[in-house]
Formats: sequence, C-alpha cells, structure tokens
Amino acid sequence: MVRGGNVVATSQFTAWTPNNVGRRFNKCSMPKEQKYKFWEWVDDELPLRVTTLISNLKNENEALIRERNLLLMKVVEIESVLAGDVAKIEYFKELDNVKRRQ
Repeated sequence: MVRGGNVVATSQFTAWTPNNVGRRFNKCSMPKEQKYKFWEWVDDELPLRVTTLISNLKNENEALIRERNLLLMKVVEIESVLAGDVAKIEYFKELDNVKRRQ
C-alpha cells in the first residue's frame, strides 16, 4: 500500500463488532513506534439484516461450543465413575476367586 509517497506494510483483519461483523479491513502492520495511522475497509458496508444474521449465527455457534464442552466434561466424569466401578468389580471378583480357592 502506498501512502504519502511511502510504502505502508498492511495486514488484513476481520471486524467482529456488532455493526461491522465479518467485514474485512487493512491497517498498518508496523510496530507501534513506526506505525502509520493507515486504516481502510476492504469490504463494502453490509446491510443491517446481514450483520444481524451473522452476529446471531456467531453467538449461536459460541453457545453450541460451550454446550459441547460441558457435555465432554460430563462424559469424562461418567467415564471416570465407570472406570472406578469396573475397578471395584474386578477387586470383588478377585476376592471371590480367593475365597473359592480356600
């Protein structure tokens, strides 16, 4: 990108603010001390209906991820309980075998 006769190194980002959700923009990628105040939109402004839809889908996706993570934790808890029960069953089977041998 050229600005004021200088070449400006830019990076592309995606906005996730409610008004500009999913909209891409470029800004200077130089370290803070050397940074130009360069910033521009790559995408045109999206209609309100589209930004609302994207925001809602993003929120729904995040909620589903949280729910999945909770369910995975419950699976781990259940597996550990079952593993403990299996260990107890094996212990009692071994005791029963010892008693039968006597």
